[in-house]
Amino acid sequence: MNTTTFAILVHGSASNCKSHQSAQDFIGAAKKLGHSIDSVFFYGDATSITLQNSSVCRVQKNWLKLSLQYQFPLQTCISTAINRGVIDTQLAEETGEPVNLMEGFTLEGLGALAETIHHNCRIIEFGA
Repeated sequence: MNTTTFAILVHGSASNCKSHQSAQDFIGAAKKLGHSIDSVFFYGDATSITLQNSSVCRVQKNWLKLSLQYQFPLQTCISTAINRGVIDTQLAEETGEPVNLMEGFTLEGLGALAETIHHNCRIIEFGA
């Protein structure tokens, strides 16, 4: 059986859990078939899922659980996350604002997504 490595791009709003749930279901199904997941990249409105005390904590917890279970990173677009008020340790040191990026997520530039796409056969996108 041929296996495929997938990169997952999620840009649907965290408050509309459908795209997140679909992406999580896809990951579970892909892993059951022996495929691998390189990373999940949150972009646009999806970046709000990375906030501590997110109002969609069930979906957020599911992302963290899948990441630990299948050993892939949860990457968040740094520019869209910052525009939505997400602050990591480095930005907190620069601004004096408190950190609100949920542990288990990292802020990354679009270059990280480009690198992932370059090294993977398939990118699967989940939007609104």
